[in-house]
Amino acid sequence: MKNKLLKLFVGAAALSVSLVASATEKANTSYVSVKGGAAFASKAKYDATGVNETNKSKAGAIGSLAFGHYFDALRVELEGNYEQHNLKTDTANNTYAKWNKMSVMANAYYDWEIADSFSLYAGLGLGLAHVDLKGKASPETTRGNFAFAYQLMAGMSYDITEAVAVTLGYRFAGATKAKLANNFKFKTPFSHSFEVGLRYSF
Repeated sequence: MKNKLLKLFVGAAALSVSLVASATEKANTSYVSVKGGAAFASKAKYDATGVNETNKSKAGAIGSLAFGHYFDALRVELEGNYEQHNLKTDTANNTYAKWNKMSVMANAYYDWEIADSFSLYAGLGLGLAHVDLKGKASPETTRGNFAFAYQLMAGMSYDITEAVAVTLGYRFAGATKAKLANNFKFKTPFSHSFEVGLRYSF
């Protein structure tokens, strides 16, 4: 029994040392990353002077560019991303045709290396978004304002080389209600995104 416990302890210690060593390989290095993918959003809800309108968001697209730094298994980054969706305007009462969101986010991630060159990650981000709602009439009318933004991320990465990794991830993103011109309020839809990307460390 004692021998089994000793072997278990030694094995756990060896695994811990291995994880710490792998985490510190990229410590104090920086990186730049680019991601893109498909985004699926909730309904768009807006009201002006008490008149409410709801439109379904069509599948859209999201893209991002980030600069970050590794601190052992923790990494932090500053990210800019852009997301856009068309709205289903199938009735005469639908006034708006699409919405988009441009965000600047401060993100924090934790990486777990579970095999040689293969890692899992989880992260969260807070920031500021500029939300625009665009009309379907010509000329196009645009209403926009800033809102507080938040997101949760999870995914995996594979190191192609010591400096380049390919990533596959999921992002849940949302923002607070945007107060637009003339007492117009837009409830920013939340979205689920599936992305692929590249990360270059230097």
